[in-house]
Amino acid sequence: MKNILLLGLILLFSISLFAFTPVIDGVKDSGWGTTPNHSTTTSKLPTEFNLDGGVYLTDDENYVYIGIPTDNDPWNDSMPVHFHVAIDLRNTTTGGTTDAWGSGILYGQTYKPDFDIITQWNNTDENCGWTALQTWTGTAWSQSQLPPPYIKGGGNQFTEISIPRSILGNIGQGETINISVWARPDYTKTNASVCLPADATFPTDWGNGPAGTFTTQFSYTVQTLLVGMIAPQMVSITQLTDSSFNVTFDEPMKEENATEPSNYTFGGGMTVSSITMVNPSVYTFTTSLKMSGGATYSVTAHPEITDLAGNSIDTSHNSVSFVALYYSNVTFQVNMNLEILAGRFVPETDQVCARGGFNGWGTTPLSDPNTDGIYTVTLSIPYGEGSSFEYKYWNNHNAGDNWESLPANRSYTIVGEDNIIPAVYWNDLTPSGITTHVISVTFRVNMDLEDTSGGVFVAGDFNSWNSTSNPMSMPTKSNIYFATIDFPAYSILNQAYKYINGTTWEYIDNRTFSLNDSLTTMTLDVVYFNNSIPTELTSLAFMQMANSFYTNFNDNDVLPAGSNLQFEVKLTPVDVNANSQYSASLHYRPVGAIRWMTESFTYDNTFENDSYWHFMMDNSEGFLDGAEFEFYITATDYNGPELTDDNSGSYYHVSVASGALPAPANVVITIVGHDLHVSWDAVPGATSYRVYYFDDPTNPSSIDYFTVTEPSIIMGGFALSDGHKFFHVTALN
Repeated sequence: MKNILLLGLILLFSISLFAFTPVIDGVKDSGWGTTPNHSTTTSKLPTEFNLDGGVYLTDDENYVYIGIPTDNDPWNDSMPVHFHVAIDLRNTTTGGTTDAWGSGILYGQTYKPDFDIITQWNNTDENCGWTALQTWTGTAWSQSQLPPPYIKGGGNQFTEISIPRSILGNIGQGETINISVWARPDYTKTNASVCLPADATFPTDWGNGPAGTFTTQFSYTVQTLLVGMIAPQMVSITQLTDSSFNVTFDEPMKEENATEPSNYTFGGGMTVSSITMVNPSVYTFTTSLKMSGGATYSVTAHPEITDLAGNSIDTSHNSVSFVALYYSNVTFQVNMNLEILAGRFVPETDQVCARGGFNGWGTTPLSDPNTDGIYTVTLSIPYGEGSSFEYKYWNNHNAGDNWESLPANRSYTIVGEDNIIPAVYWNDLTPSGITTHVISVTFRVNMDLEDTSGGVFVAGDFNSWNSTSNPMSMPTKSNIYFATIDFPAYSILNQAYKYINGTTWEYIDNRTFSLNDSLTTMTLDVVYFNNSIPTELTSLAFMQMANSFYTNFNDNDVLPAGSNLQFEVKLTPVDVNANSQYSASLHYRPVGAIRWMTESFTYDNTFENDSYWHFMMDNSEGFLDGAEFEFYITATDYNGPELTDDNSGSYYHVSVASGALPAPANVVITIVGHDLHVSWDAVPGATSYRVYYFDDPTNPSSIDYFTVTEPSIIMGGFALSDGHKFFHVTALN
């Protein structure tokens, strides 16, 4: 994408438009007028994405409205565009000095923003989707949601934003708002791509440039007397644990009031010990005692609960309630002693966790306070008696993502308020399922059929499936690669593994073997990579098989004019995996000719019994109407010898009948310098012509030809033997 350069520095000013109440629907109402409060013009292409339409502002008794004509996302990259609106209230010089998203934008305006509204377009329909209201707390940005109907619009629309004046500190008539707008192609990009007012350091191509600084903003004077004080509302309550829940308001609230328990009435016999702010719109309530599953609890806010502008809670939306979930205490236990002895878990550095439906398959660490190798944790989880959940243990040994390799998840059914799951060994191993001493195992793989220039490796349970940590070597020229690996004491008896050629893993299922604890050394059988065992070719035969486009034939058949021929050979034994390195060839020539022409057969396992190889030839590619040809086939396997089917020395024969086109008439040959000009009368219905030329009409080996589409040809560079050159012209369709 080319850089979009926005012009210069814009001075602060305001334009008074007639105040009105727009419909927030992404469509520009006539009341917005035709002149924006502020506009700019880009000076460089591309113009597909800019803010040249300007920004419109208006207000009514309760809201301030912002309108921005927005272009479609021109990058077509499935990434959601981000729009930012930075707002200062009442010409204050304190506020945010960087954007609220950490995008590398520095706010260097005279009046620092108190709010940073961020709207993200959907990457499917380019409509405004997720929208956040970031509020400057005095030391940092704090995020809350700005939900519909506060914003509508997006790509190729008139994006409209309505902000309650109560959120804006009950901004009054005649007071000033200062605005800056900027956008970028995606939330992962740093810096801006377009901005308004224009700034010398903006925009940068695709964002991702050095930190840019806004130095300009434009002002708007509120026109309407503030009549209605919009009261905040409670919108939802969500239980977090058996002793905590979140309450969400529809706008940022005054923290010191919202976090005071005495400003609420709690129903259901609940007592709240503390309240903490998650963000200005969401607060976490912690109860003194555990809540009872199935019981109904409620929270009612008193008038002391106010928004940032001091508006008291809406008395018709000041109460929320919920039915508490059933919680049970569950103790998880896993015995890691065998893993510790085997060196697969290091207590000083590694961590083992319980993961399952109870924690969204996240990581809940277990600990071993008495260092007995049994790791435990007790959790209060939202499952009542009789309910079940699945889980597994996981560890991070060697910074890995190491799950238990059990064939299925573990499961547990709640039996009461307190549950202790019996301790299990990691992977359900027991001392009887491990080795008691070191066993050296030699792995062997035959790479005779492979290109091994990228190296050969073995990986498996024993090395956490690392594809390069165990290279293999070929001590002789046998193409058999070896690797000897020591399995320490306490290794799992049943091992899985695979071979890797360069970076290509075997595509077969995991190989397996069992450690024999009565031995100190083991040598595994030699296997071919991917089990691609070579097949010794024993016989071949010319075959016929049905096909809708290509004609099948038997020896000595005469086929209709225009036939397309299909040659097939059956190789034995069957090559199911197409890995035997068979090859087969067709040898053919016109009857009476000396030189044989050769083509390769192609393997196709869609043919019956996986045993057929084929070669197909269209009419006019070599087998022409009116011609008779003879042929034979040869085949070989990966190490020879070559087998031949030549019909007991008589060769196979096939003819194609002559077409209905007459021979071209009035063939004329003219010598022009060192070139021969050959022409003839056009033949109705002909699509091409074959011009045969030869020195001796009695010697077929001297015959060659050109194929042309027009009734003439210029031929150069001929040595005229004895002053003679012979020509024959045929018409083709």
